Amino acid sequence: ALYTRQYVMERFPDDDFLKIATLEEFALAGLLHDTGKIYMEDIILKTEKLTDEDWIKIRKHPKDGYEILKKAGITSDKILNAVLYHHMRLDGSGYPGIQTGDSVLPLTYLIGIVDSLEAITSKSRRHNVNKKETSMEEAIEIIFRDTKEKRSYPVDFFNIVANALLSHDQDSED
Repeated sequence: ALYTRQYVMERFPDDDFLKIATLEEFALAGLLHDTGKIYMEDIILKTEKLTDEDWIKIRKHPKDGYEILKKAGITSDKILNAVLYHHMRLDGSGYPGIQTGDSVLPLTYLIGIVDSLEAITSKSRRHNVNKKETSMEEAIEIIFRDTKEKRSYPVDFFNIVANALLSHDQDSED
């Protein structure tokens, strides 16, 4: 994830939209974005299909995480907003459903993209939304289609992040 942030910053060093966060803010947002799931161990460890009630609880984890971190003394609005809004999408879909479009910070989109990729490529059947092993390339294609069709993320921003991830993935194989 830190490599992705660096790649993005190198491609657009003067663009305010891409002045995402300090490395520390990015790292903390990435590590802490699912803090609210601490209240739902019973759901996270479930191996069977989630119920509608389970999904209602899961959709509360961004707000719960935000509250936990605020009480713990995290003061960075970038980190707190990334935790609170990492499931929000450009078109206004997602949860907790408060911010939309341009009011969602780039760091939040970046954390959301990386979180989605993890969910799609996870080898754990419980967390893998496709229920099969999916490569990084396939996962990026799935999110790109969703981005184009539903306007989940800003397309140009997503392309930059995808290129960063793909080039890092190739560098790792070499």
